[in-house]
Amino acid sequence: MKKNITNPIESISSSVNEYTNSKNKIEDSNNIVKKLNSLQNKQIEIEILVESFEQMIKDLKLYMLDLKKYYCRKRKN
Repeated sequence: MKKNITNPIESISSSVNEYTNSKNKIEDSNNIVKKLNSLQNKQIEIEILVESFEQMIKDLKLYMLDLKKYYCRKRKN
């Protein structure tokens, strides 16, 4: 059971921690999503968790890009 549940959750946690500690989240988000994709398996709970983290990272990336654009426009004015 540990192999099927705990190990994937530990891997997800490690990937998410890597992302949150990253200095360059916009560029690193693609790498983290790829790592999370590799963790998906036939266990529906783990798959749902991975998909949720993937969506969160994608949303954060879009938000950061929007903020960056906003501040770039602000500086020009």
